[in-house]
Amino acid sequence: MENIYSIIYRYYSHRIGQNLKIEDSLFFHKEMYNSMIKKSAKLAKKLGVSFRHEPLFLEKFNEQHCCAPWYLMLVDWDGDVYPCTGGEVHFYEKVKSGAYHFGNLLKQDVSAFWFDELYTKLRRHILACYSEKYIPECDDCHNILCFKGPDLKDGHIISS
Repeated sequence: MENIYSIIYRYYSHRIGQNLKIEDSLFFHKEMYNSMIKKSAKLAKKLGVSFRHEPLFLEKFNEQHCCAPWYLMLVDWDGDVYPCTGGEVHFYEKVKSGAYHFGNLLKQDVSAFWFDELYTKLRRHILACYSEKYIPECDDCHNILCFKGPDLKDGHIISS
């Protein structure tokens, strides 16, 4: 099986089956990933094609904070809003139980929830300048690789 740069959610491991194992994560095959990305970038340049990729392993990485709750939202089939891509995984249970309500586009206008208390808490949680921690799901985010760097094992293999 080819190795993949993907996020392995341990709590879905029962669904992984025989074909995908945690050891298949490219976290365990860093040199191979870097080599393939560099070859692909070189080929893209030669062909005049734009090529974007996740950060390379073992290279200097400047940490940054998540900006998703300021510029995007994910809406599921019944109108429930999630504040980011991946929110439908991390926030699903709490949204469906009513513990979190980021909004519902079938029942509300965006202005009714975009700057409400929960969105404000979420935005404050992810900014380093605030020490308040309200939304624990953000600390186990699948996009953490883009914010903290690819060498973070917990960014590839999500435990909760």
